[in-house]
Amino acid sequence: MPTPNAAQDAAPQANPWIRIARTGTWTDSQGTPRTFTSADFDAIVRNYDPQQEEAPLVIGHPETDSPAYGWVRALRRTGADLFAQLAQVPETVREAVHSGSYRYVSMALHPGGKRLRHVGLLGGVPPAIKGLGPVQLGDGSDAIVIRFAAHTPEHPAPGGTRMDMEDLQKRIGALEQQVNSLTTANNELKDKLAASDKARADADTARTAAEEGKASVEQEFAAYKGEQARAARTARLERLTADGKVTPGEHKDILAQVDALSKVPEPVEFSDGGKETLEERFWKQLEGRTPAPFLQPVAPPAGAGPAFSAPTSAAAAAPADLSRKI
Repeated sequence: MPTPNAAQDAAPQANPWIRIARTGTWTDSQGTPRTFTSADFDAIVRNYDPQQEEAPLVIGHPETDSPAYGWVRALRRTGADLFAQLAQVPETVREAVHSGSYRYVSMALHPGGKRLRHVGLLGGVPPAIKGLGPVQLGDGSDAIVIRFAAHTPEHPAPGGTRMDMEDLQKRIGALEQQVNSLTTANNELKDKLAASDKARADADTARTAAEEGKASVEQEFAAYKGEQARAARTARLERLTADGKVTPGEHKDILAQVDALSKVPEPVEFSDGGKETLEERFWKQLEGRTPAPFLQPVAPPAGAGPAFSAPTSAAAAAPADLSRKI
């Protein structure tokens, strides 16, 4: 099987591999610099399906139709080079390529630059081969055409053929365009970097302000929740007092104990199988007390004078000891 190591081998082959592109920045037929990477070539190889659309081998780069001097059977990337395997190439064309009659080879891509349109041989006169019908290429005005030298210092042309002065001048002009484009792009990049630095500083300032605002809101929300919790505890304690289960003298100690128990918000599993917070268990123990009769409000008998409350020195049940309940 031929290996794509050169544009030409020692002798013409039936299905030769030829290099059609190399990574780097090149100027297309419209004068637009285009950069190709190994990833771009991999995408072109991956998208090529000769069963769906077989790319023809043509002479030059026709815009509409032209005889097909062969077909691209397969594509492959080797290192920085993109190779095409040609099939059904007439003997005269194979010999012309092998002899160096076509000093350039180029590829044409569909718009988007990721699908092969056709491969062109440049630098020679199309051979007169009978029986080649025209291949419809469609409107070629939107094709991306890139020209490459058929020979490089690593793969010199047979017989020591060199580029002429016109070719060198064209390459110099293309390189000058690339330099100018890169200079412009570099200046634009510097401007973008400066703008990016300012945008990053502004973003940092905005993020700091947002974080400070968030912390302030969280503090306010925590304070609000604390006030709500204290109000709920006070209301619950007043109900217990009204029910005769707690004396006013116990309020301070009960609230202090409830505040301490609230520091453990996670539910706790008790020996009786219940699972609740320590605070809630404490409240339920208080609610489970037997009301003291002398703490219950007594309705005055009909016609009697005003009722008096129980003496403040009356004894009250001590708060439950939670340490023995867990």
